[in-house]
Amino acid sequence: MPNQKVVLIVNPTVDDKTTEDCPGVVYYCYKIRQPVYDKANELYNAQFLFGDDVTYEKVRDALQQHDPIIYLANGHGYTNVQTGQYFPETESYEVIFQLNDNEDWLNGRIVYFLSCYCGAELGRSIVEKGGAIAFIGYNDTFTFVWKLEEYKDHPERDPYATSCLKPSNIIEITLLETKDPDKAFDEGINAFYQEIEKWRQSDDPLASAVLSSLIHNKDALVKYKLGEEFPCREGDVKCEGYDLYECVDGRWQLREENSRACGYVPPTPPRPAPAFPILPFIGFGFTSLLVSGLKYKEKVDIEKYKLEEKKFFETLMTISLLLGAIYIGIKAKKKF
Repeated sequence: MPNQKVVLIVNPTVDDKTTEDCPGVVYYCYKIRQPVYDKANELYNAQFLFGDDVTYEKVRDALQQHDPIIYLANGHGYTNVQTGQYFPETESYEVIFQLNDNEDWLNGRIVYFLSCYCGAELGRSIVEKGGAIAFIGYNDTFTFVWKLEEYKDHPERDPYATSCLKPSNIIEITLLETKDPDKAFDEGINAFYQEIEKWRQSDDPLASAVLSSLIHNKDALVKYKLGEEFPCREGDVKCEGYDLYECVDGRWQLREENSRACGYVPPTPPRPAPAFPILPFIGFGFTSLLVSGLKYKEKVDIEKYKLEEKKFFETLMTISLLLGAIYIGIKAKKKF
């Protein structure tokens, strides 16, 4: 059972963009998160891992040793990984969490990732497979505007970056104050709207860029809680029985009942009763009439009707053969 009085906060300070002229994205976040560190120290036995300490082994050991109820992490990410420090000597990021690997490290904890894309797959798995109480993060990129030429040495003074990151800080501070993921998520959304409104009224040349960043981040914010149904992914499909459902606006909607895509096999329609083969019988009837007629004529006057008999026979045989051919043609067409 995690310790209700302990929080673990991690933040790398170097990424692959870090140079003498650019402190890097994670360093900007590290400096602007200071209000979060202050609140953690005020309310908890706060544990921190910064810079080169943000490695796989050290995060694992800190979680095992301190067993925090809340885990707050910054770092680059993707749908299936969340990373820590970048090490220039190896030109690689330290992978901290990976999909289908170590989600169980966060079992029973409240988790927030300030990382791109992690909310799309990894965050869901941290709750579903890892057993975390809740996860809050972003299912797309997290962006912000900065003015490096003026504030690279003091990112916390950059009005553009601090505005973009303010909702993130509020989410973390609310989690620290309440341990309530729902409230933290709602407060974060409210903070986004407040910052959006502020920049809509601004004539600053960078106002439109900041607005775009804030709106994008707000729309990317997601929350998953243990025991709750997760919002589906737009465009996904699933089967319930033989019915096909599609995800539209985060909800499952029926797309097709009794869908073949879900294994439905329509019942075979009954075969029609075979048509009575009347045409051959018609031909046979004509032939029978012919034979009967011939016998009768023999009794009367064979010589007199000899020529007529021949013509009559030929005519009836032609009709019989023609009707038979028509019947065979009809049957062949039905087969194709």
